[in-house]
Amino acid sequence: MTFGAILTVIAALALAVMLVRAITLARRLDRLHKALIACRHELDAQLVHRAVAAQQLGTCGVLDPATSLVLTDAADASLGLAGYLVADGLERRDFTHRHIEPDQRARIESTLTAVLTQICERSEREDLEAIPAWREATDAWYRADLARTFHDSRREAVMRVRSGVLTRLFRLAGSAPEPATFDATLTLPAHINPELTPAVPPEGLAPSDSSAARAFRDEYDVGPSGYPERQAARVLLIDRDGRVLMVRGHDIQDPDHWWWFTPGGGLNCGEDPADGARRELYEETGISLARSDLEGPVARRSAEFRFTGATLVQHEVFYVAHVADAAPSTSSACLTDLEEQVLDEFAWFTAKELSDKAEAGEKVYPEALPQLLMRLVREGWDGDVVVV
Repeated sequence: MTFGAILTVIAALALAVMLVRAITLARRLDRLHKALIACRHELDAQLVHRAVAAQQLGTCGVLDPATSLVLTDAADASLGLAGYLVADGLERRDFTHRHIEPDQRARIESTLTAVLTQICERSEREDLEAIPAWREATDAWYRADLARTFHDSRREAVMRVRSGVLTRLFRLAGSAPEPATFDATLTLPAHINPELTPAVPPEGLAPSDSSAARAFRDEYDVGPSGYPERQAARVLLIDRDGRVLMVRGHDIQDPDHWWWFTPGGGLNCGEDPADGARRELYEETGISLARSDLEGPVARRSAEFRFTGATLVQHEVFYVAHVADAAPSTSSACLTDLEEQVLDEFAWFTAKELSDKAEAGEKVYPEALPQLLMRLVREGWDGDVVVV
């Protein structure tokens, strides 16, 4: 075979690999677009719920007339734009026939947030919490904020795939427009304690009754989402070769459902997140770090997922730490009973290796980890806390 023929074969193989990866990416991007639209519908529904609850609060007679009027006006404005969230064309919904400005819904929801916040600041906390309509409003408010967090995380996942070289080279996004942000202010004041409503698990998906699974779920308290929630902290432990330590684990009820994730876990009551991240790292890997070894938090995320047969919500912060050795060994002598059953292996991966695993269909969490790791290895931490 001539040198030219060899080059032709190599080029053909490279092109075939690129085409296969492009097809995989195109399918993934289509799924992500659909998931983002579903997140928008859920966010819109939660904003409607908040507006209805605000209306009820404004008309129940516990607020002064001026405040009631301002609140009901803000709630009415929100309900008037139900179904119209982001005017980027992704859902092929026409905003122009109603003369709706692209950011109008976001501004209206921010106004409703401001009114609710003013009510909270002007009133005694105990008096408000005794009012059922206020508890309903804050519960709906929290759910809307949580839905927006999930929406933003999904949009970030879409944007990561759309910004990839293959996506841009083969125009895999097609005619789908770039998804816009929803820049409404929805954050609750820190001292608000929303009403907690337990959620009913889906039919046929009862939680695991093993003692280890029950002990794990006991770490979660039912939160305003209606599901058990907890705070957690994780460590991005990077070795001298730029590899990050990852854990592969599976669901105790479904061994075929497995994924890669970073060391870490739930915080104890009142525990500092950095101390919790160090503790969890030591318990899971035997690697001990000083508080000064951690930088961050460098990232945060909120995730809803199923594990041990229950739907759970976890709010996580991520710290970064560097070790001087190459892939130092780990020890798992301090694992809990459940961790002994569901943690399968520990391994060190570069950003490229994690990206390849994700493209091959393996689940890597957080999904933005390859890009975040690459930036941390090349540039270090810039002080920003990114949503992943």
